Amino acid sequence: MKRAAPLRRQSSSARSDSTFDAPNGSETVLVVDDEPVVLRLCCSILSRQGYQVFSAPNGEDALKLCEDREKELNLLLSDIIMPKLRGTDLAQRVLKIYPGIRVLYMSGFDGREIPEYDSLRRSARLIPKPFTPRDLLVAVRAALDNPPIV
Repeated sequence: MKRAAPLRRQSSSARSDSTFDAPNGSETVLVVDDEPVVLRLCCSILSRQGYQVFSAPNGEDALKLCEDREKELNLLLSDIIMPKLRGTDLAQRVLKIYPGIRVLYMSGFDGREIPEYDSLRRSARLIPKPFTPRDLLVAVRAALDNPPIV
């Protein structure tokens, strides 16, 4: 199984002022990824743009966090392939706790390893790795602004 790099570097001309030319937000996002570098980068990018960010290194910890939270979560941003609990299974369980939460998946794997890859990609619920900070912010904003996909 070939994995792609987590984030793609922007060219210096495309970077301008980091991510500040990308959409901002104030919503609450739970980021779940078993790769520590990806988890930290996603959290950093989102928090710099105004999002309130919580993170978990795996699906089980994410579920515990969801069960313990008193405040509503607006978006689950989860890797698909993780040990113990896949991102798609995590999302189904989180939706029972937070009906109406938006879900956005990310993955460095292609359709050979993920049976639902094509349908997720067509529905704009998947951001393939590697991605730029701007790609991430645009995908998060779109997921939050569109109705939840049931």
